[in-house]
Amino acid sequence: SSQLDGPVLDAGQFQLVSIMISRGVQASVNVANGCIPVRDVVYMSLSDDSMQLGLDILKDPANVVTSANNWLSNDTTGQMQELIAEFWANDDMPIADAQKR
Repeated sequence: SSQLDGPVLDAGQFQLVSIMISRGVQASVNVANGCIPVRDVVYMSLSDDSMQLGLDILKDPANVVTSANNWLSNDTTGQMQELIAEFWANDDMPIADAQKR
């Protein structure tokens, strides 16, 4: 059993997530990695032109692609998850076989 559980664990997880998505951390990490932040409210003084362009592009909903999972049935999603689990568990499965399935 973990020494941290219940309210103590919840408080720690909340603090970690709060730091990770803070305006400054999001701007700094994403500039360093060439990405855009998970939130559009960041310290823009820390941003670069690429981040600003990416955020501007995403302001138009027509530019946002929804997850491919939205187009798949539950059955298809389940079959894909089973195949992926089988592929990772079976070192002998050729990549071509997994792709074909």
